[in-house]
Amino acid sequence: MKKFTLLLLALALVLSVTPITVVAETEVHPMRYVQPGTLPPDYETGIAAVNEKLAADGVDIKVEIIRIPWGEYDTKLNLMLSSGEGVDLMAVYMVPYASCATSGQLYPMDDLIEKYGQGIIEQLGWDKINCGRVDGELFGLTQGRDLAASEGFAYSLEMAERNNLDMDSIKTLDDLG
Repeated sequence: MKKFTLLLLALALVLSVTPITVVAETEVHPMRYVQPGTLPPDYETGIAAVNEKLAADGVDIKVEIIRIPWGEYDTKLNLMLSSGEGVDLMAVYMVPYASCATSGQLYPMDDLIEKYGQGIIEQLGWDKINCGRVDGELFGLTQGRDLAASEGFAYSLEMAERNNLDMDSIKTLDDLG
């Protein structure tokens, strides 16, 4: 449930920072978002709330999340892309992103990000946005999680004790002297 709620919040964030032209027509356009995994039990309730919010805000999009089991994700997603089956957003896990881009399965979005993505540019910055480029063209956006890093070190307790090191007092690499 937490993962689904976080997904819905992330989707709402993307939609909230991306200006969308509201048209006078009442035609609602489907947006198919493909992800690995299984749908949570409360999917219908959650996605209904997202779509109600979009409709209330005058956004002419109806979100549909399609989940493919992890073990089948790369095969089924590649089949969907190869067959021309409508996929609007996708999680690029276990899928050769560059191959999808160079084979025409993904659309370049340079013009779109410039025209409609000012909020995205402000939030991510060009360094992160440029991570989605293949052969100079932008085909996707990073979540930023791939850029996360942590620092740390491991030590042998036996060696620390033998050298009378108080490891509780070590908080940074500089503390090791």
